[in-house]
Amino acid sequence: MRPRHIVLGILMASAVVGAAYIGWSRFLGPRQVETGEVVRGPAVAAVYATGTVEPVREVEIAPTIRGRVIAIRCGEGDRVVAGEILVEFDAGEVKAQLAEAEAVLSFQRQELDRFRELAERNTATRQTLERTVSLHEQARAGVDAARQRLADLTLAAPFDAIVLRREHEIGDVLDAGQTVCWLGQEPPFRVSAEIDEEDIPLIARGQAALVKADAFPDLVIEATVDDVTPRGDSINKSYRARMMLPADSPLFVGMTVEVNVIVREVADAVLAPAAAYRDGALWVVADGAAERRAVQTGIIGNEFIEIVEGVDAGDRVILNPPIDLVEGDRLESADR
Repeated sequence: MRPRHIVLGILMASAVVGAAYIGWSRFLGPRQVETGEVVRGPAVAAVYATGTVEPVREVEIAPTIRGRVIAIRCGEGDRVVAGEILVEFDAGEVKAQLAEAEAVLSFQRQELDRFRELAERNTATRQTLERTVSLHEQARAGVDAARQRLADLTLAAPFDAIVLRREHEIGDVLDAGQTVCWLGQEPPFRVSAEIDEEDIPLIARGQAALVKADAFPDLVIEATVDDVTPRGDSINKSYRARMMLPADSPLFVGMTVEVNVIVREVADAVLAPAAAYRDGALWVVADGAAERRAVQTGIIGNEFIEIVEGVDAGDRVILNPPIDLVEGDRLESADR
């Protein structure tokens, strides 16, 4: 039992000494603290995200059948119009197939005409005529298929666009689906960004968004939220939002950017330094002494916090208030 009493006695003695120190510290002179001023200014609440610059409309130009490139009529950065021929593939073999299919069709057409005449004279059976009709239809389908293959060996622009990037050269043999070039609609471009699902209820069409890119460190571009996808990504827990950039934006397609979507803005708010806020209160310097004031906050930023109620502009508050600070402590402040 004695050891326990000794420990308890030490703890009690320590508490008495600590209380005495706090009490006597008030007679040792003002406490040194750093203060900042409560001011008025704009307060902005924003949702942060990263995104990529992209055209509003983009398409890959690729063949649907295997072929050897014999002509590429576009270069990166070129402007093309709808219907303009961009890429041609060797069509020699397909043209030969088409000629053969057309010859077969011509023969089957003649046979069909002949058997129809025979059927009218009752010298050909109905079954023979139906077989001839079927062979004629097959021949016509063969011609249509060959013509389509021939058309597929010429790739054209589906809409007015800019050639964003080009791959491959004349002589390359490409499989179906291998991209030759990427086309994108001309500016204005847009930013496609992923928004956390916790923040997506705050995002709405028409909101302003501030866009920054590492390539232009001194430039902030104002974009506008254009749409928000109604279906999210359950794995990444995010939703895609698109922001339209101004037509004169210098950003390039494919650039990674930082986006801050403005969700709330107060033009004339009471702002206190964020470093002064602790446990729902600010410590104010009132007549040279510390005074704790509970406050109601609004927009919370990294440097400043909007104060809705509790202090006014012009008040001086203690930055990083000491843990042992108590109301009534005399203060000597270093103003910031």
